[in-house]
Amino acid sequence: MSDGVSTSSNAIHQAILQCESVEEFIREESARILKQFHSAGANWRDQKYKEVERAVNDAVKFLQAPTKELKACRTKLTELKKIVDEYESL
Repeated sequence: MSDGVSTSSNAIHQAILQCESVEEFIREESARILKQFHSAGANWRDQKYKEVERAVNDAVKFLQAPTKELKACRTKLTELKKIVDEYESL
């Protein structure tokens, strides 16, 4: 490719897989955090529980924030992969 830029369909595919892996990790960790919190507080339903619950939910929300960007990145990488696949097949 020109200007010293090179890539391959395989490299792009690996990047897509990395995005998917991080998204899955975020989903699993979010679920694990919430499950552990609810298990730990099963018999604890006072005002402090509600405060901690709010903090845990906020933390999970922040943990999940990158998933939107990761999905957009995967979409763009998939488009790029299609273009590179077509180029490589010439």
